[in-house]
Amino acid sequence: MLYGVCKLFLRFERVEETGKLEEEVRREEKEFSEIDPEKRALRAEKMFRMNQKELMRYYDMNLAQTKFLSGLGIMMIIFGILIVGVTLYMYTSFETDKILLIIGSLSGIVVDFIGAIFIKMYTKNIEAAVKFHAKFAESNNLLLANSIANKIEDGKLRENTLSEISKNIILSKNTME
Repeated sequence: MLYGVCKLFLRFERVEETGKLEEEVRREEKEFSEIDPEKRALRAEKMFRMNQKELMRYYDMNLAQTKFLSGLGIMMIIFGILIVGVTLYMYTSFETDKILLIIGSLSGIVVDFIGAIFIKMYTKNIEAAVKFHAKFAESNNLLLANSIANKIEDGKLRENTLSEISKNIILSKNTME
């Protein structure tokens, strides 16, 4: 059981995984910088792919944090209930002092309160993730539009398309405010 608790709270494999992800990001950025600026479509496609990978990394990180917060909150609430239960059992079985009952009950309530705080943090984390996801998805859509527009061979049509995309971005920003 102690191993399971340590594994839950001490995610050693996360450190190695983060290092690999950072190395991959550096490699992709280097590849992107090596693409000839004249190859607009290739650059736009690469930027779109990099953004998609970043979005997936964000999802993975958010999922891990959410699991941790919810698991910790639930564990704290169960621990608080156990403290109260054990205190009541000891009070009735061993006819101990009322001080034990009061301290045990108060301790259980405090631990339950801490667990509720973790559950509230979990809720706020989910709300922030939804807002951030919406912004990230919008960014991804813009990069997709840029990637598609940069595949247009006709220079004038491409510039007009990019201009229309820019106008739509400005219009959507004004309607959101």
